[in-house]
Amino acid sequence: IHDDEGTPLFLEGIIEDITEKRRLELKLAESEKLHRLTVENISDTVLITRDDGSFTYVCPNTHFIFGLTSAQVQALGTISSLFPDDLFDQKKLAEINEIENIEQRIWDANGKEHYLLINVKKFTINEGSILYTCRDISNLRRLENTLDSTKKQMDTLLNVLPQFVAYLDRNLTFRYANKTYEQAFGICSEDILGTPLIDVIGPKAFKKAKPLIEKVLNGERVKYQDHFDYGASGTRDIEGTLIPEFSDNGDISGYFAVLTDISDYIRAQKALEHHASKLEQMNAALNILIDHRDDKKEKRETEIMEDFKKLVFPYLEMPLENKKRAEIQLILD
Repeated sequence: IHDDEGTPLFLEGIIEDITEKRRLELKLAESEKLHRLTVENISDTVLITRDDGSFTYVCPNTHFIFGLTSAQVQALGTISSLFPDDLFDQKKLAEINEIENIEQRIWDANGKEHYLLINVKKFTINEGSILYTCRDISNLRRLENTLDSTKKQMDTLLNVLPQFVAYLDRNLTFRYANKTYEQAFGICSEDILGTPLIDVIGPKAFKKAKPLIEKVLNGERVKYQDHFDYGASGTRDIEGTLIPEFSDNGDISGYFAVLTDISDYIRAQKALEHHASKLEQMNAALNILIDHRDDKKEKRETEIMEDFKKLVFPYLEMPLENKKRAEIQLILD
């Protein structure tokens, strides 16, 4: 405050407590730092563009997916430098404001392949109007490809096995059957999946198999051998194994069936048993014939000896030397 001559008389000031404001500024700065650290270290990449595709925001973690820094991506100018123009339908986005789970295959700046899952959302923030969220699902896709390859190999293996292999759920509905099973019952994979067991094997075979199925659905591993009537599919001698499948919580979710058609083996076994029985009968008859032949032979030899004695005895009555008589008598005895 000055007097009329301009000489300062005293000072007057207004003091404002900005403690709370400063606290908020520090908190905001800390929050922004935390947000930046989070964005830098998550693998999802966030991009914001105008309607014409030019970038208004590029998150700092673009190197994870594109092999480029955020500045390098920004320098590319537009989203079309990263993704094809037909990534999504612009009209559809304008209608529903968000398109989710767009799968896109790309190669980064280092030539590495990536599979992305992209969500696109229409919104307004500063100058931006379209938000892109990109998630790298390459590891998941590679795992899926490996599983698909393994599944194909397993299917190939199972389809060349002579055994019938199937999987049924607790409701006794087919969820899998190999080619051998399909061919045996004259039904293709498209038709057998989802079909009840009784409709495939017939009521007679189902009635005989039901006690075995009840055991496997109680958690037992079941082995059996029996003769089954499959109706229109014929009769078969089956050697089977039923294996329960347990869910993560310990419940029985279904069972695997591995069945071997041993009809030819059973027929061959019965034929061998029949031939063995015939051989035993023939052997017994031969022994009887041999015994009978031995009896007749002994009887015939006795008759011949008697006839010989009749011829020789008269000569013994004739005068002979004692030595010759003794030799003849020895022969006759």
